[in-house]
Amino acid sequence: MRIERGISLLSARDYSSAKAELMKAQALKTGDERALMALAVAADMDGDFKLSDRAYELLLIRTKDQVMLFNNMGYSYMLRGDLVKAASYLQEAARRDPSNSVVRNNLKMLRLVTPV
Repeated sequence: MRIERGISLLSARDYSSAKAELMKAQALKTGDERALMALAVAADMDGDFKLSDRAYELLLIRTKDQVMLFNNMGYSYMLRGDLVKAASYLQEAARRDPSNSVVRNNLKMLRLVTPV
């Protein structure tokens, strides 16, 4: 239930509480993909990039949805201001699924601040 609560808090944009709830659910230890992705996003939005990197590292090994993983990692690097890394992850996501509207929108947003 903690995972569902953490995801619900993430949807409500209560990133700090979502992160705390997902940590209590031991997302890093259980390896639950949904929990790890939610934890990574909550940590990114809370500015805890060390934690999001740990979650992304586990997801690189475990997740089947590589498109959204690379998309989210790209967005994470946009938040950090590392636009070169952001572009590389977003371009990889787009290469894997050129019709994905979320990826296209993130690339579009990135292009507004830097040529990709």
